[in-house]
Amino acid sequence: MAEASSRLFGKAWSHSLKSKLLVTMVDACSQGGDRANERGDCGDHRGESGAEKKDLRLDDLSRVPGPSKAEVIRIVRQTKQRSGWPAHRTLVALGVPRSVYYGWLGRESLEDRPGTPCRVYEALAEERAAICEFALRYPKIGYRKLTWMMVDAQVACVGESTVYRVLSEANLLSRWKRSERSSGEYHFRPSAPNQQWHTDVMYVWVAARFYFLLSFVDAFSRYVVHHRLLMTLDGQSVATELQAALEANEGMQPRIVHDHGSEFVNRDVAAVIKAHNLIDIRTRPRHPESNGIVERFNVSGWASHLALGSER
Repeated sequence: MAEASSRLFGKAWSHSLKSKLLVTMVDACSQGGDRANERGDCGDHRGESGAEKKDLRLDDLSRVPGPSKAEVIRIVRQTKQRSGWPAHRTLVALGVPRSVYYGWLGRESLEDRPGTPCRVYEALAEERAAICEFALRYPKIGYRKLTWMMVDAQVACVGESTVYRVLSEANLLSRWKRSERSSGEYHFRPSAPNQQWHTDVMYVWVAARFYFLLSFVDAFSRYVVHHRLLMTLDGQSVATELQAALEANEGMQPRIVHDHGSEFVNRDVAAVIKAHNLIDIRTRPRHPESNGIVERFNVSGWASHLALGSER
């Protein structure tokens, strides 16, 4: 299809060239060939309108098809042989600069040569591998911050656009995903302790005031990893206890599951999770079954609290 279009365009372009050249030669003869020769090129295109020149379709000379270039060369040579016109007079009539014409003559092939982009700052193969490896170590961090983290760690000194392009080609860019309706069951099943912790707060009424029991329960063993009775419930207090629980289990990177309470969703807790490179999981709103492990612990604790109060 493309070859047929090129032949069709070449025939139309050749016909336009011949017609234009004939009109130009007749116009030059009517003006007087000797006077035109004395004035140079002025007599070749006197009286020609801009619209007629545009019929040649040479607005973008860098994209002229190869057959059309060959036709221009043939017409220039044939006109010189038959009428004695120098090449530059014919080129002026055709609207082709002499530098472009002689550039065509000096080429081995008249077909367009596709340009090769010069990418001096393209990332090397080892840099691409280092970027992908670093991104896999920090899957929750965006490419902009990853760029400067790699610069600080002397992993790869490249720009943000390069990191984006490399991660996009490797399908390693983090994307926001739409939350789906929870079925009440986890697809992730821990196979060892300290792979996933569930945390929640239980209100405890003691001595005419409420205290807040914060607990971290391991999803595999149901062991209470850490707990603390808080007098105030805020993000700083929860972040402090989360840090204490991680220090007591050094080297562990559990998934932290919690609800949407303001004591868990804040900058202090997010900073601790980010510092230890943990996975933060928020349960679906108004769906306590998603955090049922620690909820069951709270029910048991509340029942024990009521039993202890009844004995008193």
